[in-house]
Amino acid sequence: MAKRDLAKVGPSDGPGAYWDTRIPGLGLLVYPARNGEPGVRTYVVQRERGGRTIRIKLGRTPPVTLAEARRKGREVLARIALGEDPRGERATLEAALGWHLASMRAKECTSVGMFEQETRLHLGDWLERRLAAITPGEVARRHEVLTIRSGPYLANRVVRNLRRIWRTARRRLRGLPDPPTDAVTYNKEHRRREPIPWAELPAWRARVEAIANPVRRDLTLFYLFTGLRKTDGATVRWEDVDLDAGTVHRPRPKGGADHAFTVPVSSPVLEILRRRRAENAGDAGWVFPTVDSRGRTTHVRKPEDRGLPTPHRLRDTFATAALEAGVDPISLKVLMNHTLPAGGDVTAGYIRPSLEHLRAAVEKVAGFLLERMGGTLVGASDDRE
Repeated sequence: MAKRDLAKVGPSDGPGAYWDTRIPGLGLLVYPARNGEPGVRTYVVQRERGGRTIRIKLGRTPPVTLAEARRKGREVLARIALGEDPRGERATLEAALGWHLASMRAKECTSVGMFEQETRLHLGDWLERRLAAITPGEVARRHEVLTIRSGPYLANRVVRNLRRIWRTARRRLRGLPDPPTDAVTYNKEHRRREPIPWAELPAWRARVEAIANPVRRDLTLFYLFTGLRKTDGATVRWEDVDLDAGTVHRPRPKGGADHAFTVPVSSPVLEILRRRRAENAGDAGWVFPTVDSRGRTTHVRKPEDRGLPTPHRLRDTFATAALEAGVDPISLKVLMNHTLPAGGDVTAGYIRPSLEHLRAAVEKVAGFLLERMGGTLVGASDDRE
């Protein structure tokens, strides 16, 4: 560095630090000769971020020249400004989690909140650790502990989340090793298909109609007669509902906005929606509103009532009823927002059922369910609080 390009700081008994006046943060550390060993001069970049100092070595001179150091320094400082840690192996799990969440938001994933919550809850003690310091053995042991403590499905999901975070980090960082999740033997998982047996449906109906809160009662019935996923059902807003057309739109279902869909709803569902429209007070636009601990109006967060089947079990029941009621497979896929056939069945790839065809299908399912549960539902005249 030319004298006009730098300023010297540092104690007289330690390495001198020469800082470039052209590129703030670019420096040359000069270590004097000692015990017969020659002195060393090393280019570095240094920047404060989040209350911490990030210092990265660019190489010794010679062979690294000032021009090369400035070029490398600009690149590294730009990456730091974007929130990266160019040290690679020194990046923390907290930083990598942030990158992955940003990627999920960019893709409009609907599971961002749950992903972050589960990662912080079950891997929170690792967040300040360097990624490269997390060993395969530790991940395998954490998986075993979570399996015992929280169940095989959650244990698998947490480890898969860590693997996704790691892969996002590897796209940013050079030299990051393979994910330590490769050491895990995942628990065997079974797709849980548990529709309500038809013989038990009248008893289920009686338990639902005994729910004191009318919003929760209607939401439970709404799940059964639409087959919607848990989040899709709980987060319906009035702007998504067309009572005249008899349709419900889901703008951001599983898979994000690219998988948005609109489906017709059956007569029982229209009764539920009209009842909510008439009875809701100050719902802030939510069809199934509640008030949280801070007094804010939001949608029902935990739609399951103790002792009753979960929304996904009701989704299984809807699908089973559709099958037994004679609804064709393609219409059922559309109603449940499943991917339609593309390559395997050429003919099916051309079929897109009309709303009127789907309306006939949902009415058929509703009639089947009503018959099995033994009659009409609680109506708008119900005056329970």
